[in-house]
Amino acid sequence: MKRFYFLSFFLVLTTLLQPLVPKANEPIANLESLEDALLVTLQPFIAQGIIDHYGYDKPYKLHDAEVVAVKREKEGEFAFVVEVRVKTFETSENPPYGNETLKFGLNSKGAQLLEFSHVGDEEEKSVKQFYKEVIIDIKKSFRLNLLPYEQYNYNQLRYKAEKNNEYDSLAHIAEEIIINILSPEIQPPYKNVIDPVTFVRDNEGFILFKRADGTNFYYKVLKENGIWNVVEQESEKGKKMKYELLWYM
Repeated sequence: MKRFYFLSFFLVLTTLLQPLVPKANEPIANLESLEDALLVTLQPFIAQGIIDHYGYDKPYKLHDAEVVAVKREKEGEFAFVVEVRVKTFETSENPPYGNETLKFGLNSKGAQLLEFSHVGDEEEKSVKQFYKEVIIDIKKSFRLNLLPYEQYNYNQLRYKAEKNNEYDSLAHIAEEIIINILSPEIQPPYKNVIDPVTFVRDNEGFILFKRADGTNFYYKVLKENGIWNVVEQESEKGKKMKYELLWYM
């Protein structure tokens, strides 16, 4: 599959950068079509760059993407730097939106992401601040030190479970919390609860969440024989959050 992509973008770039000399009755390829062909060729590399940044496959539309620049590294050689810009969004094209600029190095052997630049909107900043305040409050309630642990939001955990079966049962626990505890308390268009945030180190983990009335929860989970199970859970009165978070976040 990789060989197919490499051959494809090599042919596209060759066409893009060579003089276009049409034969009789043959239409001239326009620049927009050539740019679209380049974007289609780069699509799997763009998608992977977004996954590496967010930790999950945040969607975007290819027809909204644009080729910002194409620069040949050295005259006479087929090595280029291509800069592409895409706009990411959440479910059903809803905010938060992200403006992602990706710079690729391209040659006949393949493509390599050189640089990823992200600019978030105000909604993204609000969501991050909301999550931060909730997690700080929960940690304070239970005096948790989770610095040695790897942190995953729900989207990241679900994506990890799709790629690694060992996380499937862990993602299922988080999903059950959302369905049975948190979702019934949501009143669109806004909510004051977050999706569970999971912290993992080796075979041990903690799942943190807060209910609408401000009650903080943590589930301690352990992995045995490849399956994650809740071995301990506690609740403690915490800070009730304002209804400021978009209901689908």
